[in-house]
Amino acid sequence: TTPGNYAGTVTITEGSRVASHAINITIAGVLSFAPPYTFTATVGVPFSRVIQTTGGLPPVTVVAETNTPTLGLMFHPSTKTISGTPTGVGTYAIDLIAGDAGQQNAFGTFYVTITQPSGLITTESLPAGSVHVPYSATLTSSGFVTAPVWSATGLPPGLTLNPSTGVISGTPTADGAYGVTFNASTQTQSAAPKTLVIAIGPPTLDFTPGTLPGGVVGAPYSAAFTATGGDGT
Repeated sequence: TTPGNYAGTVTITEGSRVASHAINITIAGVLSFAPPYTFTATVGVPFSRVIQTTGGLPPVTVVAETNTPTLGLMFHPSTKTISGTPTGVGTYAIDLIAGDAGQQNAFGTFYVTITQPSGLITTESLPAGSVHVPYSATLTSSGFVTAPVWSATGLPPGLTLNPSTGVISGTPTADGAYGVTFNASTQTQSAAPKTLVIAIGPPTLDFTPGTLPGGVVGAPYSAAFTATGGDGT
């Protein structure tokens, strides 16, 4: 009733003759598959899980009823492993049969749920700009299988975001520090929203000309400066 290895001695007698032998008996437990029976995997990320069994009389073998590669995964009997690199979203299911030296059999169905990886907005900061000065910056991402569509809320006046390329461009018309929330997504993936600050400074103050005309001793002199930029205060 209890699995284990048992040692003993068997003795037989015939008249005055006696024969004894030490014996070992292995009592195997009921052969079965050990949990877990479900796994998760990600498209494009190598996957490998060993299928475990309990009980049974060694050696224990595991084979698949039908072993056709599906979604990039396959069962490998020599290593008792489901492995591969998933190629698409879906569920890989496989029926396995375990057998031992004591002619026990066990049956089990295993599932691998394959999902898309999560996208990530990788831009950590954006350059500052100035009013009336053309501005351009490009957002970056990782983890997307296809190029994401970009969107934003809170852009500085005068700037726009190209949804296909992630390029922020335009000419700012008002200064300030703008907290802009960006989103990136595809039909099957999305990234967590990310808020970045775009600091827009006032127009750069300058004046012309930078070089004044020459003058003559004793002659009236006049030169005019023209200011550019600034905020008008």
